[in-house]
Amino acid sequence: MRIDHPMPVLLAFFLGATAASIFAPPEAALVASCYLAFAFARHGLMAVLRRALQQWWRMKWLLLATLVFMAGPVPGVPLAERLPEYLPSREGLLLALAQTLRVMVVILLYAALPGSLNLPERLAGLQGWLRHFGATGKRFSLRLALTLQQLETMRGRDHWRILRESQSPAPVVLPVLPALVAMGPGDRRLCFFLVLIFGLGLALGRAF
Repeated sequence: MRIDHPMPVLLAFFLGATAASIFAPPEAALVASCYLAFAFARHGLMAVLRRALQQWWRMKWLLLATLVFMAGPVPGVPLAERLPEYLPSREGLLLALAQTLRVMVVILLYAALPGSLNLPERLAGLQGWLRHFGATGKRFSLRLALTLQQLETMRGRDHWRILRESQSPAPVVLPVLPALVAMGPGDRRLCFFLVLIFGLGLALGRAF
């Protein structure tokens, strides 16, 4: 079995996640929207949103913790005059909302881009990136791909079921890697275009 090269998909996710994390909100929204449009064109709007809703629900406690703990220690104007001082300020609440939205955008980008690939495709793409690090890079890519696959497929009650079972670990069945096609001219042009979008967002952020 042969697959298309996953490099543009992985590159779009890493660049989009970086932009959503460090760019100012306007530039982050611009870059993330471009990468999401790329994902929607490949996989369809409803399929991407369905995966994103599943991932947001799985990460609900992380999102809630980000909202609560980011809002608390920031000084500023109280939300109302008669509210206790220990409640979040307006600045703290705005900062917490912004950071929570950034995390949600990263999760959305993951669901839209790497989330559309199956385990062998992700593993093949990661090993294509990390092959220059020898056996260490291969082991790291395998562990990362298996961890992401486990987080996506395991439900909360499955953790308790595993703990109740025997302590002897089950044998790990390694995925069979498909034959990864070489990057063609179209893939290289697409990667260049994705990097260009990131550079445009970076330039706009510095200009304003």
